[in-house]
Amino acid sequence: MSKYVPTELEPEVINFWKNNKVYEKLKKKNSKNKRFVLHDGPPYTTGDSGPHTAWNRCVKDFVRRMKRMQGFNVWDQPGFDTHGLPIEVTMEKKLGLRNKGEIEAFGTDKFIKECKEFVKKESAEMADVFYRLGEWAEWDNIYMAVNPSFMESMWWALKKAYNKGLLYEGTKVLTWCPRCGTALAGNYEVVHKDVKENSVFVKFKVKENNEYLVVWTTTPWTLPSNMAVMVNPKLDYVRIRVDGEVWILAQGLVNAVLGLVGKNYKIIEKIKGKDLEGLAYEHAFLKEIPAQKEFKGKWIHKVILSDKYVDLSAGTGLVHCAPGCGPEDHEMGVKHGIPAFNPVNESGFFTEEAGVFAGMKARFDDKKIVEMLEQKGILILQTQIEHSYPHCERCKSPVLFRVTDQWFLKVTKFKNQMLKANKKVNWIPEWAGSKSFKNWLQCVKDWGVTRQRFWGTPFPLWICNKCEKKEFIGSVKELQKKSGKKPKDLHKDVVDKIKWACSCGGTFKRHSDIIDVWIDSSCTPFASLGYPFKNKKLFEEELSKIDFLTESKDQFRGWFYGLMAMSLVTFGKNLYDTVYLHGFMTDMKGDFLSKRKQNYLPIKETLQKYGADIFRLYMLGGSSPGIDIKFDETKMKETYRSLNVLWNLVEYVNRYVEFTGCAPKGKLNQKELSVADKWILSRINTVNKQVLKKLDKYGLNEIPVLLQNFFLEDLSRSYIKFVRDDVSLGDDKRKRTVLEVLLHVFKKLLPLLAPVCPFITEQAYQSFKPFGLKELSVHHEKLPKPDNSFINPKLEAKMVVAKKVITNLLSLREELGVTQRWPLKEAWAPHSLGELRGLVESQTNIKKILVGRPKKKMFGDKHFVNPKMDDSLLSEGYAREVQRRVQELRKKKGLKREEFIDCVVICDQQLKKFLGPWLENMIRVVGAKTFELTENKELDDYLIKEVKIKDKKVVVGIK
Repeated sequence: MSKYVPTELEPEVINFWKNNKVYEKLKKKNSKNKRFVLHDGPPYTTGDSGPHTAWNRCVKDFVRRMKRMQGFNVWDQPGFDTHGLPIEVTMEKKLGLRNKGEIEAFGTDKFIKECKEFVKKESAEMADVFYRLGEWAEWDNIYMAVNPSFMESMWWALKKAYNKGLLYEGTKVLTWCPRCGTALAGNYEVVHKDVKENSVFVKFKVKENNEYLVVWTTTPWTLPSNMAVMVNPKLDYVRIRVDGEVWILAQGLVNAVLGLVGKNYKIIEKIKGKDLEGLAYEHAFLKEIPAQKEFKGKWIHKVILSDKYVDLSAGTGLVHCAPGCGPEDHEMGVKHGIPAFNPVNESGFFTEEAGVFAGMKARFDDKKIVEMLEQKGILILQTQIEHSYPHCERCKSPVLFRVTDQWFLKVTKFKNQMLKANKKVNWIPEWAGSKSFKNWLQCVKDWGVTRQRFWGTPFPLWICNKCEKKEFIGSVKELQKKSGKKPKDLHKDVVDKIKWACSCGGTFKRHSDIIDVWIDSSCTPFASLGYPFKNKKLFEEELSKIDFLTESKDQFRGWFYGLMAMSLVTFGKNLYDTVYLHGFMTDMKGDFLSKRKQNYLPIKETLQKYGADIFRLYMLGGSSPGIDIKFDETKMKETYRSLNVLWNLVEYVNRYVEFTGCAPKGKLNQKELSVADKWILSRINTVNKQVLKKLDKYGLNEIPVLLQNFFLEDLSRSYIKFVRDDVSLGDDKRKRTVLEVLLHVFKKLLPLLAPVCPFITEQAYQSFKPFGLKELSVHHEKLPKPDNSFINPKLEAKMVVAKKVITNLLSLREELGVTQRWPLKEAWAPHSLGELRGLVESQTNIKKILVGRPKKKMFGDKHFVNPKMDDSLLSEGYAREVQRRVQELRKKKGLKREEFIDCVVICDQQLKKFLGPWLENMIRVVGAKTFELTENKELDDYLIKEVKIKDKKVVVGIK
């Protein structure tokens, strides 16, 4: 071993693992033991992984390694999310395509082939990075939704939902991306951005008199689709006279609106909102949109009532209602029998049904619509507002709300089952389930499961083009039986070609949609195995209960929700037991990490710069469940220093074994243990006990902190200091005892730390193999059990007090300007130190520690020292100072401990007298064959150092 360079060490360890099949042998070793199922939430294969993705991989690997070392047969099949818009948008950019039309022109089959090749390449590269991170998993058995067996399992699951009446076709207003040309889920495929846009105040003329309904909208593009006006029946409204016209609006908003408009008004009449019900008005574009004249119905172009969607928070108190352009409007339209008119195609352009607006682009051509309102004399005011508006999460385009026919999973039917199932889940932190996820489940709506894209699992519905009979397909075998064809692949370019004759003379053709990619990830527990067509027994007997999941907190509305929903639909029960939630990762400004912002270093580069163990220790120990973390490179550097301390501790043991020849044999003689030995043995076994307790309760973030504090504070900064002189100056028996204690400590520390830092612990373990460690790898060790015979809580408590006394006394020495090398006669502490008094005396270099307060005035407050020195103390102090200078020269000359020197100290007669009694000790400490004290000597062939010790000039020379 040498200097700690993780970027050099870790590849060596990886080669050791590969060459010795360490992972494979451990899997085989545990293969007949009890199962522990950690199901991998699949990351998207969209390029360079950032530290936020790597953080998640570290948590999973940490738990898997811990559980393997507890003897469990761990299920560790990794997976990748390989369908959906994230991949499609990435490929569009790569191929220079801008929309669905260009994809179709390019060729759907060619586009799908490009997507396949892309995810294959990216998944392989990401797997390599995750393995370099230290993640042990079945990298030769990755599950991906592109596999036909996976897609077939999804068909099977949806067929079950269909047969149960939980899958239905419906017409609803959904968020729609005009660029991507598909419906989006408003809860997980849409992001909100603050934008500045023009809003308009418009007056709709009441039929047969000179009155106007004053409405306000932030979406002028929806006005051609207006079908009604909503008012709140409970609010007060007024008729006011403005420039010879009568306007109707909410009383509570009159001053705000007219203040903006800049006109005077007079209130004519006060009325309740309910009194306006049924009031008919002229559509703003009745002449321009012929289709608007064709609609018939009681409530077409009339005032309807809603205390749910109308208030005084903004606008006029009258809300224009376009049932084809908004979910709330659609709800009111269904309630009143009003058609959902929305003459906008999937690309966001107005159709021929829109009359004069045909060919314009919704939202983008709002200016033209506003100009027409002005020409017609019904525009009251146009004003700019800043508000939050939904955008497509993938392409970042602003979305529309558009009425559309889709297939839905009737989640609302089993919402109560999900709420009951949620109570049984062990959520970490607890609030994640009792508050966040519960709140989400209480508000769920039916799940739109179809998308109008190309790269995904095809929706397995075939419809006769003549009689419209439907055949929902649940397997390849079923498709083959219907069509006579057995497809090798199930993607759109293949299955869309499969057709068969209907008894009515028509032809069954596949419904053109694909399945929402979140259905892919929600089916992973069984689809990853190809269940029920493959691995049926394995899933049902071993893998149908997921012990552990972990993802970030945004997955309330995504994966955790989807898994629960599809589990209940398919198996009638929730499959997962424990969910460990981590937060989001941000940059130092608090902005979320994103490829678009380029505000993170890809994990591949992070590993090249720092190595995996440093990243793992920082992330695993530096975060709390459900709490966001700022990625701070300075913390990475601090973590390097921590692991460098561990490395030096391992080096310390190996170096002193080599120097003393006292190799530990793994046996401790209790009678030979010092109080410091007993304390460190108590501490490691206490920490061992605490780690196992934390693991049982998944206090994952606390385990690295416990272990790091132990090797930094207890082992390095305390015990090693306590026994430093014993190792260098003690007899062979004492040296061997200290080394046996250190080996006992490391035999527990390394396996406990290995799941956190698998590389450095492996290298350390291999260096200790000559000392009786028998396993092939540290990762083959069982997690150690604490030895209660060593645990001494009273001693640990006393040591806390003793260390405080040491700190305070050393602080007093510093205030006095007396370094630790100079002994002091006595000191007083407020606490009894008992068996630790000798330790405190040696660590502070004070001859006697007394309890209480001195009778005479001494230096200090609660702790006191006697600053006076007699000749005996001066003698020892000078000797220590000379020893230090000799050791500095040895270090400068690069001498090893076993190499002896000739030493000369030139000093005055008084100093010779002081040093005389300590001559034999100095010879032993500095490793000298000869040690001469003289007042004068030529030192031509010596390495010399001239120093001043107190008031004495001294020349030290060695050769």
